[in-house]
Amino acid sequence: MKRNRPLMIIVGAVLILTVGYLMWDGYTSGDKQDIDQKAQQYQEDLKRITEQSKVTDDKQITERNPYEHKHEDGVTLPENDVTYMFTAAKANDVEGFYDSFTADTILASFPDPNTMRTQMVEYLQVITQNGKLKDIGILEKRVVDEDPVNMKVDVTIALLYDGISRKQITLQVQRFQDEHGGQSWKTITLVTNIIEQLKEK
Repeated sequence: MKRNRPLMIIVGAVLILTVGYLMWDGYTSGDKQDIDQKAQQYQEDLKRITEQSKVTDDKQITERNPYEHKHEDGVTLPENDVTYMFTAAKANDVEGFYDSFTADTILASFPDPNTMRTQMVEYLQVITQNGKLKDIGILEKRVVDEDPVNMKVDVTIALLYDGISRKQITLQVQRFQDEHGGQSWKTITLVTNIIEQLKEK
């Protein structure tokens, strides 16, 4: 019995450490969005829309959006836009990812139109760590401008990767209203700032 005691202590310690790690991992990952599963549906919807579309020029960012319900009335939470953004990233849809930014943010992030497309692809690969992005977790939301029409919210997220340590970034999103009273959110944090945040971690 005494001979088994060290083994039991080791097994107990391993179990305690495992449970502790799982609890820590869950706590620090935030509210996971399951973008892996959403990205599969996204790709199917995008393929269907692309087949039905006559648009062939992909050099400019458009409002093309596989999720038709993204900006429906009532879908007004800032994390909806962030989840959409990284679902598009997971689906490797460059235009879909950048559709979540305002036009001004895109122009400020990519001032040279001649290298814009190449830089967009490169930045997306950095953000997804060459396709290793598996999910995001919403860690915190903080209102920084309470303007009822153009509210601004900082959304802090954990980027969760396969085989790579998680990264944490903060995005600022702003609410917009259209002429019909509908609401949507757009990211106003520069893409270059997101890259800088990732390099700091």
